[in-house]
Amino acid sequence: MPVYFAVKGSDWRGVAMSTRSTEDLFEILRASIELPEEHARAGIAIEYPPVGLAGQGVRILTSKEKPAKAALATKYRGYWFYIEDSNLRTKEFFSSLKTFWSSSIRSSAGESAAPVLTIPVGG
Repeated sequence: MPVYFAVKGSDWRGVAMSTRSTEDLFEILRASIELPEEHARAGIAIEYPPVGLAGQGVRILTSKEKPAKAALATKYRGYWFYIEDSNLRTKEFFSSLKTFWSSSIRSSAGESAAPVLTIPVGG
């Protein structure tokens, strides 16, 4: 049975669903970041208002040291930003965001096209 991210007419046979936009989900994730005080004072990061109901339990933590139990971590401007391995809500949210992002790219490019990544080969 086909699934589409849209509302279809009454003669449609399949599953059509409407969700928050992918951009809305990114905003929720951005608001869930534990912002380092140093970044806030320097004015290099945006402080978002507290997350609403959709973002409850979603947390991106920060640490100066590499986290020992992270499901996902990246270092940026001297801090580690990570999802704690035991935080199932954030891991599910992030996984859903990846799925919606992938579907958005696919639907905007059409069924026959796919994103192209060009990697330069230096010499």
